[in-house]
Amino acid sequence: MRYYVVNNTRFDKTDFAFADRNGKVNLGVALKCEECSSYLTSFEWLPPLEAKLSKGILGDVIFGTHNHFIISEKFRSIFLDNNFKGIMSFDQVTLYQNKKVISQKYYYPRIVLSNVKIDLIKSGVEFDGNGQCNLCQKAGRTITKMKGLCFDEKNEIDTDIFITKLLPGDIVFSERLKSASTEITNLTFFESDKFIPNWLRAITD
Repeated sequence: MRYYVVNNTRFDKTDFAFADRNGKVNLGVALKCEECSSYLTSFEWLPPLEAKLSKGILGDVIFGTHNHFIISEKFRSIFLDNNFKGIMSFDQVTLYQNKKVISQKYYYPRIVLSNVKIDLIKSGVEFDGNGQCNLCQKAGRTITKMKGLCFDEKNEIDTDIFITKLLPGDIVFSERLKSASTEITNLTFFESDKFIPNWLRAITD
């Protein structure tokens, strides 16, 4: 099966609205690697969830200052109706636009942090240090170069959406979920084996 990485357009000029966390922001813990104890994620966003929208079209997917994305009822229904796997829960988000609460329902999905292994050689991954970790593969190091996100052929991936320990800020879709999401607005993809994070492009281009 092929896999695809979501194109996070929060820093791009698009016609779609983006979100900025609003009100009192409650934060939980950041997840650490169980083997090397290096941090893997940023602090978790906890309820009550509120966000302020910019001007623009309200898409089925909304990017912003939160991790990953906020999704519409339409996306949630597609996910649940097809029995896709990889989202642990859907927390409802109160969204404001022009200082008014919008009537449409939106959710913040808690996406599985997968133990999937990346083929570092095929992916062309280089780091800024010599640390080693068999579990997260980063050992607290920063990626300085890569040419794609290629999964180890030994992996048995049983989720349709997930984040990796190597790149926990980027969402991966299975081909099945991508195919079911063709009518979801503000959602585009990179083929995983050609994906390079925007922040890495900015320092290597």
